[in-house]
Amino acid sequence: MPFRSTNPNDPLPTDPEVRIFFDGLLLLRPSGINCEILVVSHVDHVLTVDVFEDHAPPNVPILRFAGPLQDPLQMTTNAAAGVMAFRPTDQNDPHHFHWALDMHAQHAAADVDNSGVQRKTITVFDGVLSSALRSAAGVSLRKHIDPSQCMDRGFVASLLTTDIKLNGRQFSIVADTSIPLPTDNGQKYLIYVSNTRSAPGPPTGGIGDLNHYYHALRNVNPADELDLFFRRCGTTTRDTTRVPCMSVIFDV
Repeated sequence: MPFRSTNPNDPLPTDPEVRIFFDGLLLLRPSGINCEILVVSHVDHVLTVDVFEDHAPPNVPILRFAGPLQDPLQMTTNAAAGVMAFRPTDQNDPHHFHWALDMHAQHAAADVDNSGVQRKTITVFDGVLSSALRSAAGVSLRKHIDPSQCMDRGFVASLLTTDIKLNGRQFSIVADTSIPLPTDNGQKYLIYVSNTRSAPGPPTGGIGDLNHYYHALRNVNPADELDLFFRRCGTTTRDTTRVPCMSVIFDV
C-alpha cells in the first residue's frame, strides 16, 4: 500500500516537537501505515543517527547510533497515528512529497533485494513526510547504458524529512531499550539519519549516486538503469553546485 496522503488543504505541521531528516543512501518505503527506512549497503558509506536537542549553539548530539544497527530502530510515540505524505493542492509547493524520487515509479516491476540493504531497519511510526530541501530546477534522468535517452525531471527532493507534532504525546526511540525524549519543558528535537561517505568522494561531474540503489533492487533490466544528472537534457551546464547522495522512496 502506498504512503497515505495528507488532506490536500492541510498545511505542514507548524512548530513540530520532532523533525527527522533523511540523507544519503536510504530507501524509504511504506510498511502498513508506517515508514520503513532501508539502509543501502555500500563499502564507503556509514550509517549515523544523531539526536540533537534543538536549541541555540553550541549543540552536540545527546544520542548517537553509528555503523550497522545491532537491533531494529524505531521512532514512535505512545499513541502512534502512522506516517502520511504531504501532498497539497499546490503542485509547485517546494515541500510537496512528489519531489521525492520514487524508484518504483521508474521501475514498476522492481522489488527490494534484501542482500543489498543492511539487515536491521529503521521504522518511523508517526509524522508527515515532505521535501525539506528541493534542488535547482535543472535535473534529468538518463539511461546509464544509453545517456541519449534522457528525461527532464525539473526538481528533485535533495533532503527528506518527517515532522512530528506530538500534541501532548510522548516520543521515544526504541532499540534494545526504549529511550524517551522528554518535552515537558518545551524541548524540541532534530534527528539526522544519514548513510553517506565516510570521506568525501571524488568530483562526480554533476552526477548523483542513484546507481548505488540498483544494488538494493531486483527485477530491473540493466538497460533501464538510470543516472541522475544535475543538468537539463541536451546541456552541459550544471544547475546546482550540490550533488547530494540523496535518499529516495519506493512507494508501493
